[in-house]
Amino acid sequence: MQLKYNFSKGFSMKYVPRLIPVVLFLVLNAACARDRNSFRHPEADFSSITRVAVIPFENYTNSQYAGDIVTMIYMSELLMNVDVEVVEPGEVARALGADGTRAGKLSQSEIKSIGSALKADTCIFGTVQEYGTVRVRNENYPVVSVNVRWVDAQTGTIIFMASVSEEGSPQIPVIDVGEEQLYSVLARRACRKLVNMVR
Repeated sequence: MQLKYNFSKGFSMKYVPRLIPVVLFLVLNAACARDRNSFRHPEADFSSITRVAVIPFENYTNSQYAGDIVTMIYMSELLMNVDVEVVEPGEVARALGADGTRAGKLSQSEIKSIGSALKADTCIFGTVQEYGTVRVRNENYPVVSVNVRWVDAQTGTIIFMASVSEEGSPQIPVIDVGEEQLYSVLARRACRKLVNMVR
């Protein structure tokens, strides 16, 4: 499907904002979870978790700000859907800077140290694997893929790990919707599914 207008016949740009929600609906109505895998530690008591620290997600894509965007979306989904306190990002950044460590590359002892400094029960790590288009059978699909893992801050043990990929329809070009708007919606869908897995 392509949206074409003859601007010479007086089409007004004022109608473009009205079309964006419609196009988004058409794209995302065909979207689906391409992949979902999860692990829950059989002895983990998620009901006892009251404070979590979200470590900035690593970005393995070509989109410069994908890691930052998905980190913030995941945090907002946590706050809206799970009864936990989320450590303020500035506190997390200071704790990581004080230890001189790289987010996502922490050892068990470093995780324990960070968790203790932030008074967090759990440290949440994530990676953005895809944030763009993939070509399948001569068509380009918008895709966002996110992995997360929850690590107990007292033991350094992984208590939850999951991955989700959200895929949009190839029928409407990304440029017709707005690239950042489309990928943000797909990222929110992926993060919401990841958060719901621990509820």
